[in-house]
Amino acid sequence: MIKTYPRSTPKAITSTKFISVYNLSKIDKLRNHSLRLKMSDSVDEILERIHLQPSDLNNVGSEIINKIFTNLSVGQISRLCRMSRSFNNVCKRESLWKDKLWNDYEIDEKYGGTWRETAKEEFLFFWDFIDYDIKYYMTDAGDQNNQVIFDDIPGDGKAEEAINKFEENFANHALREEKEVHAAELIFRSFYDTNRYIDSLDDDYYYVNFIPLFKKVAELSPGGKISLRWVLNLNDIQEVKLSEIDPDDLIIHYQEYGTDKYKDAWLMYNTDLYRGMGSLISLYANHQDLFIDDTNLDQKDIVLMLNDQEDFLYHYHYF
Repeated sequence: MIKTYPRSTPKAITSTKFISVYNLSKIDKLRNHSLRLKMSDSVDEILERIHLQPSDLNNVGSEIINKIFTNLSVGQISRLCRMSRSFNNVCKRESLWKDKLWNDYEIDEKYGGTWRETAKEEFLFFWDFIDYDIKYYMTDAGDQNNQVIFDDIPGDGKAEEAINKFEENFANHALREEKEVHAAELIFRSFYDTNRYIDSLDDDYYYVNFIPLFKKVAELSPGGKISLRWVLNLNDIQEVKLSEIDPDDLIIHYQEYGTDKYKDAWLMYNTDLYRGMGSLISLYANHQDLFIDDTNLDQKDIVLMLNDQEDFLYHYHYF
């Protein structure tokens, strides 16, 4: 497992060159799994995306091929390299992989035997270690009690700059490699895991870099909207339902559903769940057009609190 890795730059763990110790048998297993997972796009799927037929492959000039490769991932390029002589000739150029490394990963030094090997390592490990990076740059960085990054990257605005850069790179990778839904799931889970201090629903700094990604997920979703039911189901914190509590045992007694006392009673039993919803409530308040409310009756109390934006700050800081 990973023993140490520096936190001096925004590329902390997404690059294999920062990994100091790792069990070789495990790393080989990870690589093999990554190859199957991330190079699973068929050649036909890739060609469809770039609007080419198999018969066109030997008739495309190197300049056009270079432009095509600009919008493909390293894994997709690797698949096409074997499909024709003209594509393979371009793939043999180290300058292609050197430029790809800089444009996609901001890597400007070679740590494999070739630039091509270095590009392959970066491609494989970006997603293998994304959970670590999300925790460091997003979950922990947003947690008012666990902001290690601000100690690791001192200087006015330096940590914020690193966080910003990571989020932009993450979103760009997901969009370029067509992993938008998977990335969105990781982002929403990070929202729920973060004990974030929020003093205004208008603050968008913790999700603004992901708006293009969320818009793409909405575009890919049925009806052109993100399923609110799906997003809420990503929260692992179990809701305590007031309907399942004996009325005599309630800490706060209420008369009707949806009243202020009802909300207060719900919050008394679901404080952690609600605090984990802060980021989503802010996003939903400002970009409700991205979502469709397809929730069920089982989620009615959570939806009630999600829509209670007027009293959000009172509830969020009082409970």
